Amino acid sequence: MRNATIFTLFTIGVLVMNYLANSLPLNGVTTGEISDKYNSLITPAGVAFSIWGIIYLSLIGWLGRLWYGAFKKDERIIRDSDQLLVWYPLNCTLNAGWLAAWHYGDVNLSLLIMLGILITLIMIYLKTESFQVLWKFPFSIYMGWISVATIVNVSVMAIHNQWVLFPGEAVNTTLIMMVIATVLGLVFVHHKRDVIYALVIAWALFFIGVENTTFQSIQYTGYGLAVLILINIAYAKFIQLRTVTS
Repeated sequence: MRNATIFTLFTIGVLVMNYLANSLPLNGVTTGEISDKYNSLITPAGVAFSIWGIIYLSLIGWLGRLWYGAFKKDERIIRDSDQLLVWYPLNCTLNAGWLAAWHYGDVNLSLLIMLGILITLIMIYLKTESFQVLWKFPFSIYMGWISVATIVNVSVMAIHNQWVLFPGEAVNTTLIMMVIATVLGLVFVHHKRDVIYALVIAWALFFIGVENTTFQSIQYTGYGLAVLILINIAYAKFIQLRTVTS
């Protein structure tokens, strides 16, 4: 019951911080308003960020499973949760810290914290890799979105510091970053068999396209890369089913 209590308190803390960041709002600006200020071409359309609702709902479902295991004294669930006792609270703390850094305009610090969030999720992902799908689901979707968010944060930091990440125009830089995100999605499809992570990447790429109707090269590349990931998911699932039935 100790683990479930700790994880629940940290989850409540980060949910409250997210709510206050936009309801107050923190430092007088919402999270989205700061993002709009930098006009990063790789930032997806606003509706894409509704995925946070799915992330937090899935984490709440995961907490429910932890509490069930605690009351039933399920040794396997308790043992599995022990592996996350450092990384999950640290993830929640960094999540709240990122909001503070972002809302108070410290873009460079926000990227460092975002990298920390990504590292904690990688550690959680590795520790839950052999667990049941329902246990892994929240962290697959969460890590998929944070992978995209890290790329966006890098782009915002470059704009903030007036750095050129790749030779050429901002459009070319955006296209390169989109390809990097796609490669990540394909790696997870074919090497990790993680459809959820890849679907999140496809979701982000599609809404990057939606947001960039002014730049048709970005728009149609976003749509095309999202479809490419979906085709690879379908192919990987087909091969998997054929292997099982053969």
